[in-house]
Amino acid sequence: MREIIRYLTDLEIKTFTQKIKYITILMLLLSICSINNSFAQKDKPTWAKSSFHKSLDNSYLQTIEITGNSREDIRIEADKAIEQWRLRTVGAGQAVVKSLFIADYYEENNGELKGYILYQTLKNPSYEYENVESSGDYNVSAHVFVPGMAQIHKGSTGKGIAFISGEVIFVGVIIVAESLKAIYESEINSTHNTYLRNSYINSAHICETISYCAIGSAAVTYVWNVIDGCVAKGKPHIIIGVFPYAMLDGGGVSLKINF
Repeated sequence: MREIIRYLTDLEIKTFTQKIKYITILMLLLSICSINNSFAQKDKPTWAKSSFHKSLDNSYLQTIEITGNSREDIRIEADKAIEQWRLRTVGAGQAVVKSLFIADYYEENNGELKGYILYQTLKNPSYEYENVESSGDYNVSAHVFVPGMAQIHKGSTGKGIAFISGEVIFVGVIIVAESLKAIYESEINSTHNTYLRNSYINSAHICETISYCAIGSAAVTYVWNVIDGCVAKGKPHIIIGVFPYAMLDGGGVSLKINF
């Protein structure tokens, strides 16, 4: 009878510990896959919507939304649309329209290709264009030190949530593993049965190993988060200003205004 009880107890400990180990591995894999999937997603620009319209000192910024069969067809129709819009605005059928293509974004849904074309149109043909660009670059900020915050700040919400989820999962695994380790260690001195003591010791070692792995994974994820927050591009947005320049006798960088 004692042998049966010992066998069942040992089997219960091993089964429970194995479940914790498998659950930990599964959580780690899910976290990694979630972060990788978020990297594969392309961020939609802030200006990629039909309602986008900004008035600058010398020009207008406007997005034209067109659905078509190809990117070439969409661009042709968008060029016509921006010209017609400006002619209607000034109320002169023979007005000179000067528009500049800035950027485009395309998405396909249910076999339908939709394009968002960003234009800069002068308020008066005699005016000069402001320097405008669409860029995914963002200044490095203190957000990088909080998991996921830099990514969310850049508009990459999915990636930010993935980093936050990863850290939460790893911390949760650490807490559970350390708690189980403490329980197994307390059980070691609660029995004089050598077989059970060895089982508790082995289980405590397994929990300790799982905890160390989770700590290492959390550290790697945090470093990955900081690096990504510093160097990765975010959701493309509008930058207005005088951009970096280079000349034979030198170069320089001037202030940019983002929105």
